This record gives sequence, structure tokens and C-alpha cells, in this order.
Amino acid sequence: MKTNLYLLLMLSSILSCCQETTPTETAKKTTDLTDASAKKPERKTTDSIYLYAIVDKLRIREQPNTNSKVVASLKLGEHLLYLNEETTLKDTIEIRGKTRIATWKKVKYQANNFSKPKEAWLYGGGVITPSDKLEAINDSEFVKIIQNVSYNSLTKMLGIEIDEPLNYHGLISYKQSNDGKYIKQGPFAIHGKSEKAITDLIEFQSEASYSGVYDNDLPNGLFHKHRIGYEDGDETHIQFKDGKCLWANIDGQSEGEHYRAREQNPPECTFSYIYAQAKK
Repeated sequence: MKTNLYLLLMLSSILSCCQETTPTETAKKTTDLTDASAKKPERKTTDSIYLYAIVDKLRIREQPNTNSKVVASLKLGEHLLYLNEETTLKDTIEIRGKTRIATWKKVKYQANNFSKPKEAWLYGGGVITPSDKLEAINDSEFVKIIQNVSYNSLTKMLGIEIDEPLNYHGLISYKQSNDGKYIKQGPFAIHGKSEKAITDLIEFQSEASYSGVYDNDLPNGLFHKHRIGYEDGDETHIQFKDGKCLWANIDGQSEGEHYRAREQNPPECTFSYIYAQAKK
């Protein structure tokens, strides 16, 4: 009898231990899950968003409406920092052959190379944000945003010489050919700036802009280069027809001295060639 009672007590003790262990393990697992869900990744700082003009001379205004004072304008392919603020109301405006319904967006702009940035507004239907893909801007036109691209890469993309070693932004227009490929068609415009100002006291940065038009992937019409240095600058034009160079000219000034050159059917149809002729 005592033996049976002893066995019963031992069995009861074992069952009691098992019952206590199971809830403890379950609680531990629940705690692990709670800790894991609590360790959410920290929210990353929002990257800066830039808006690129898809039309030339896009007006920048003091207030978000077409009656407000124009304080500056944005060239085709130029970009401004978006301040993450837009209107609730939308305006209807036709841009590049398409009627657009869009809000006004607040941006930061700089009137010139020596001025401090200010805040203003521009029409959202005249700009797009960068994308890895071609963006359709109407039924037949597409654009590719150029962002932080070197002059060597741009030379390959455009098939013409980009000779200023700067950091470039802008856009190139395309169309889809009959075989489904995208080829350059329409205007392009790229704008470059040096990465650093001249000194800590002088906030000036060297600039260069290139623009022109393509027809069926060939340069066609007037190609333009505008360069601004700290003590010099020039304007260069090259006239193309169906990919062939007809003439080139340059007009510039350096440290108070004027230089210019013009040449018909130049042996080298490049911006650097006509610059070298003017500096002889």
C-alpha cells in the first residue's frame, strides 16, 4: 500500500513539472515574436526629389497661379528641387501638344550663379521626375531624364562631342520606330555644373549647356553650346543637316579679350575644334 502511494506521489510530481514547463516555453516563444516585430527598420530620410522641365521657358512664379508674378523661367531639361508641397486645386494647360491637368508645385530656385536660393511655384504639368524608363509625354513622344551623367557617357549617348568635363542633368527626346526600337527624335537639352564652388567665399560654379534637335536619330538643325566660366564664357553653334555638318561658329570672351571664329564645312564637326580655331 505504501509502495502504491509512493508511486502515485511520484507520478503526480512528474505531471506537475510537465504542466509548468509547457506554459513557460510558450511564453518565451511569444516574447521572441514580440521582440522581432518591435525591431522595425528605421524610416530612411526622404531623398531629394528634382523636377525636370519638359518644355522650354517654363515660368516660375511667386504664387501658384497663372496671374502671379514671373520670377524666373526654366529651360528645357533644367531641374529644380521639389519642396514636397503642392496645391489641392488643379489647372488645365496645354504643353507639348497635350492638355494637362495638374497641381502647382513648390520649388527652390536660384536666379543666377551668384544669388541665394529662393522658394517659388511652377506648374506640375510642365515637369516630370526622374525614372529609369522612358517617359511618354504625349502619344508619340518619349523622354529620357539624364541625371548625374559624365561627359564621356553623354558623348556616346548623343553621338556628338560633349567636351566640358562636368556633371550633367537634362533630357533627350525619343520616338518609337516601326521595328519597335526607340531612336532620338526631337529636342534634347543637357546642363552641367562643376561639382565644387571656386572657394568657400565664392559660390560660383562653372556651367555648360548643350541643346539641339534630332530627326530619325540624326543631328538636324542648329546645335548650341553655352559655357559660363568665372572669368570667361562663349557661345558656339554648329549647323547640321541630316547628320552632316554645314558650318560652325563661336563667339566668346576671356579675361576681357574677345575671340571668335566661323568655318564652312569644317573638317572636324566638334565644339572643341571650333574653339581651338578661335584661340589660335
